[in-house]
Amino acid sequence: MNDPSLIRIEVVYALRDQQQIKEIQVCRGATIEDGIRISGILDEFDGIDIETSKVGVYGSLRKLSDPVVEGDRIEIYRPVE
Repeated sequence: MNDPSLIRIEVVYALRDQQQIKEIQVCRGATIEDGIRISGILDEFDGIDIETSKVGVYGSLRKLSDPVVEGDRIEIYRPVE
């Protein structure tokens, strides 16, 4: 049975030769920062500085404090090399 207090989102981070997509559930009202932290992606990539990295949803820049909605794909952007 689905819990109506939870929504499904994705968290994505890509390097030149590697991509990680995490599908997770978060509570309604969660923020982009919550989603990133809950996904565990920060533990997998040492180079992500959440305080300075730009983030977005489907290519649109957002703030860490912005709420997520069902189906959002959070993208963590890295500087272009």
